[in-house]
Amino acid sequence: MGQLNLRHSFNSSGSTSMTGSIRITGSMRLTGDKTTIGNCFYSGSNTITGSLGVTGSISISQTSASVSRSPKVLAHYQPVTWYYNSDNTDLWSDDYIKLSWDASADLELTILQTGSSGRYVQVAYERGSTNTINTIEANGVKFDLDSSFSTRTMGNARVFCIGDNTYPVYHITIVRTSNENPGIWGQVSRMTYD
Repeated sequence: MGQLNLRHSFNSSGSTSMTGSIRITGSMRLTGDKTTIGNCFYSGSNTITGSLGVTGSISISQTSASVSRSPKVLAHYQPVTWYYNSDNTDLWSDDYIKLSWDASADLELTILQTGSSGRYVQVAYERGSTNTINTIEANGVKFDLDSSFSTRTMGNARVFCIGDNTYPVYHITIVRTSNENPGIWGQVSRMTYD
């Protein structure tokens, strides 16, 4: 118990458990599973390899020259895998968006909820040299994010609502590695600011 202050580097391999207030100035490298209970303050270069469990809030400070805001919550959801010849498979959803797949190699996105006060949602999608931007102005709109998602392909989408700080920002990555089953995987990251 108490407070641990480190002014130089901290290296840990294996299982590490800390209780109390921890302040590290310098570099930190963690490998393996870590559990920290209490307040943690890190500055410098931080690398975490393995799993990191956090209960409570996470605050990330930007440098003083930065004009950007740090997200209040940044969540990377568990990757999903599915069969490329599946039909009408819902892959991931929350209160705002739903990602799905059908057997004709269509990657579909449904905007379940637009922004507050009628603000529209924008969806930017890129696959290879193809870039598209869709503007969605109504709830419940379903459209093909990619209608020909072929083998050995990776697509990235960003979903956001300009002018609505309560609307999450999404980053969606989908990869089709082969015609084997399962040959496709996807991951969603979600950031909220207010």
